[in-house]
Formats: sequence, C-alpha cells, structure tokens
Amino acid sequence: MYESDEYILMDGEKRAQVHPTNGVKQGCPLSPLLFSLYINDMGREISEGIEGAVTGDRVNCVSHMLYADDLGLTTNDPGEMQAMLNKLRSTYAEKKRLTVNTAKSEVVHFNSKSVSPLQNPFTYDGVVLPEKDRFKYLGMLLDRRMNPKIADNVRCGLITWLHRAGFLSLPRVTI
Repeated sequence: MYESDEYILMDGEKRAQVHPTNGVKQGCPLSPLLFSLYINDMGREISEGIEGAVTGDRVNCVSHMLYADDLGLTTNDPGEMQAMLNKLRSTYAEKKRLTVNTAKSEVVHFNSKSVSPLQNPFTYDGVVLPEKDRFKYLGMLLDRRMNPKIADNVRCGLITWLHRAGFLSLPRVTI
C-alpha cells in the first residue's frame, strides 16, 4: 500500500527500519475512514433491546453518542446502562479486538437530586467506573447539575436535551 520506507524514531533519530504488512501509517488520511467503517456497527450492537435516554420531546430516545473513538452511553435506567457496558465488552470489544481505556472512563448522573453513589456502581470488565460531577465530552464541559456558569461554553441543544431527560447516567468510554 505504501512505497516509502518506515522507521522507528527514538529521540528524533531513525533507529530501525520496519516493513509493516498490514494497517495504516499514523496520520494517513485513510485511517479515520477505515476506523469509522470498522466501528460503524457498534451503536446497533450495544443498544439492541435498550430504550436509552428519553429526550425533551418524550418520544425519541438516545442510547449512545459516538464520535471517532469517543463513546457516550445514555439511559434513564441504571440496569440498561450496565447492560450496555456488558455488551460493549462481551459482544463488541472482544469480537473487534478493541480495548476500552477504563482510566479515561467515568460516570456522570445528570440532573439527579442527590450526589449519593449508586448502590451498585457501574463496572466495565470488573473495573468500577468512577462517578464524577462533570466531564469534558468533545470539548464541551458537561456538569451534572447543568450549571449554566459551567456549561456556558456549550452552544448547542445537547445541554437542553440532557436537562430534560431527567435522571441520566452518561459514562464516557474511550476506546
């Protein structure tokens, strides 16, 4: 696929020549397209049988938000959330040989009345995902209380949608 040689760089110096037989080079324009095609079925696989989070119109539901390698799972039901996390691991990540970085994964309960932790915290592959008050998703700071001073950098309807959804759990999972 490529005609030029590839090298391993260490401290800015070429250390070894390599000849990869598969994959794409880092920075190759094909890389995001191929990754997108590879994970295109993720949403369907992990949300099958899941209602997801009720939106402001109380008719439409959203179970996930996926952009490149950032995945946000949304639901009003803690049982559904754990089911999606389990499906992500057992039905999807293992099959596609993907690794979820649990160190970058966290849970935020939006618009909830209390800050008490769940009786059964969310887990991924046996790792408890930490609960946070806020997190950044695609450059937008999202706060569990929908504090406008914290969320004023968000100019789209996502905050309104999350606020109207009621109690909403949104783990951020980085693949």
